[in-house]
Amino acid sequence: MQKENKDVSKDIEKQEPKPRRKPITVLDDGHVEVRSREPGAPLFGSFDDDFIKVLTVNILAIANKDTDAPQQGVSAFVASIVEGIDPRDQVEAMLATHMAATHFAIMQASRWLLHGNTDIKSVDSAERAFNKLSRTYAAQMEALKRYRSNSVSVRDVNVADGGQAIVGNVTVGKSENDKS
Repeated sequence: MQKENKDVSKDIEKQEPKPRRKPITVLDDGHVEVRSREPGAPLFGSFDDDFIKVLTVNILAIANKDTDAPQQGVSAFVASIVEGIDPRDQVEAMLATHMAATHFAIMQASRWLLHGNTDIKSVDSAERAFNKLSRTYAAQMEALKRYRSNSVSVRDVNVADGGQAIVGNVTVGKSENDKS
């Protein structure tokens, strides 16, 4: 048994991570390049250019005080959070963006808490913000989990003239009431 575990760990070590493209790149001239991680794949859960453009502006605004001069590292980090959640549609992409913004705010509140003023009011304010944001992030995670578990995907359904379709769970085999 232990030998098998060692072999598996060696196999895992041999696997190299797939290089992934950054969804957002801030160019030297200040322009922003946006692309999906894989050619032909949706970006931020969508193929809709208008949605992608506005979501990108929102991501840049989360990460930067001045959206006219976005910072490469911060913007790429926030976009990476959104893409890492792997949104399947526009609703998930918006929730992922909210989660990225909340995470960013949690980190800001933790910096205020750890390195801010030492007066009681400031510490208390930073602590309350940190706790509220942390609870919000947990609620967002739960909302994403519920949304994904409730979504139904229907693909390639063909019903010919005179045919019937069943919507729901279908079990093949004999039922308990079948005596034959």
